[in-house]
Amino acid sequence: DEAELRESLTQIRRDGYGITFAHRTLNTVGIAAPFFDGEGEVVGSVGFLIPEFRWTSSPQDAVVEALVNATARMSRQLGHAGPVPPA
Repeated sequence: DEAELRESLTQIRRDGYGITFAHRTLNTVGIAAPFFDGEGEVVGSVGFLIPEFRWTSSPQDAVVEALVNATARMSRQLGHAGPVPPA
């Protein structure tokens, strides 16, 4: 659904990461964050799947923060000087 996709992209741009629940694999949570080059273009992302039962028992905010901080560091190493949305 195009409207759903556009809404998801808006949220990812705002938050700096995206989370899906059982999108492709049952009972999993997927989380990913983009990293940028010196021109501010997305050149990749870091993401992973975690079993849902582990996600619900983990410090979710800390996991998101670690992921977003890692991709922000990668972006800086690639010359990106612009703002990276906070977790």
